[in-house]
Amino acid sequence: MSRLRPRRCLLVFAIIGFISFVLRSHPIAATWNVSNILGSNCSDTGSGTTIRPFCSLQVGVNRARPGDTVSVAGGTYGPAQLNVQASGTASAPIVIRATPRRSAVIIGAPGAGDAAGGGVIITGSYVVFQGFEVRDAAGTGIRNWGNYVTIRDNYVHDNARRCSAGVKCGQGIASNGSSPRLGVVIERNLSFRNGTSSSQDHGFYISNPGAIVRNNVAVAAGGFGFQIYPNCDGCLIYNNVAHGNTRNSGFLIGGDGSSSFTSNAKVYNNISANNGASGFHIYRNGTQVVTMRNNIAHGNAGVGLSLLASALPVNLGFLQVDPMLLAPAALDFHLRAASPAIDSGDQGLVPPDDIDGEPRPFGARVDIGADEFSGARPPEVGADLKFTDGKTLVWTGVAAASTYSVYRGDLSSGGFSFDHQCLAFGLTSPSFLDAQLPQGEAFYYLVAGANAAGEGTLGASSNGQLRPNLYPCY
Repeated sequence: MSRLRPRRCLLVFAIIGFISFVLRSHPIAATWNVSNILGSNCSDTGSGTTIRPFCSLQVGVNRARPGDTVSVAGGTYGPAQLNVQASGTASAPIVIRATPRRSAVIIGAPGAGDAAGGGVIITGSYVVFQGFEVRDAAGTGIRNWGNYVTIRDNYVHDNARRCSAGVKCGQGIASNGSSPRLGVVIERNLSFRNGTSSSQDHGFYISNPGAIVRNNVAVAAGGFGFQIYPNCDGCLIYNNVAHGNTRNSGFLIGGDGSSSFTSNAKVYNNISANNGASGFHIYRNGTQVVTMRNNIAHGNAGVGLSLLASALPVNLGFLQVDPMLLAPAALDFHLRAASPAIDSGDQGLVPPDDIDGEPRPFGARVDIGADEFSGARPPEVGADLKFTDGKTLVWTGVAAASTYSVYRGDLSSGGFSFDHQCLAFGLTSPSFLDAQLPQGEAFYYLVAGANAAGEGTLGASSNGQLRPNLYPCY
């Protein structure tokens, strides 16, 4: 019997070792809680649970490993720079988020300029940083130097504001540097009043190949609202708003004119309004061609689109009309019900949601800008008009229409001159008897639906673009 006991001990030891190995190979994702509000019972030497959260945001972030979430309760953290150095993996990113959104405030490093420190510096990869207010940093509000990093739904303001006039101080949100970073997504952020220098400090500064920049708003930056420069090959810049950046252009896209250029960039469905120079500026980009579709420029001090030492962009659907933003002075960049940006975007690039997290598209097409209008809007009627007896026009009704208007135009000249005029309005059913139809002449008809928000468009043209209703019946 004495000879068997060591073997039993050895067998048990081997099983325990095997179990230990399995657990280490398949770690369970953890949630680390941070809260420094009064009564939270926080401790930086505690467990990081909901009943014993960490007090320091930096302590919570330092504990994170692949697949972990750092959940940060409302409160003020700092003044200090937050360093995010740990990396997740492609299947298990590290998520750092404020709960509820924008309830946690990070006050950045004191002093003036990037050399003194920023608000948040991300050097790890596979990281999601989401839902914070970041303010009053010496330099850049949020800076990324990692790969596969998502910066989402943050309010970044009043950073890099303590430098002397004209001195480079910092950005609102930056993802750039001498080494290209891959897999960067910048989405649903508001950058307000960041930077000092009109030429070097910007709301967003992006220079990462393949970066996705969507549903962001840049307001009152020291320089450009968005600087996409000098190496943003294949970047997708869509559904953003640059407004009131009074010292320079809303968007700059390009290269340095010598060794770095931005190739194959797509700039779709953006709004640039009331900025201090051009709406969109293509800068020293050599022969590289930027593709632009369905952007709006309005009220800028310069022209809608300008170029310096750059090839002409492919520029389709460019509108120079008032986008009718709801209340920009109150940082409210939703669309008004009559905005020409509604259903006017290019379908080539459509975000999954808008700056509020509401799904896109809502309606016939994606809207231009960061907001997808989902309030009351004029209804759209389909293109299935037909006559039943030579005089009675019928179409398929839509639930959103309370009444309909009918327009008639002349085809006697042999083509569509679009000289149509209101023939009838206030119709409560989807049919109309044209009892006054002149004989021996040719006409075309258009129908618009109407509700409390007004009349809708007049159907779609052959290329699929909605035909605007410039002179509605009422």
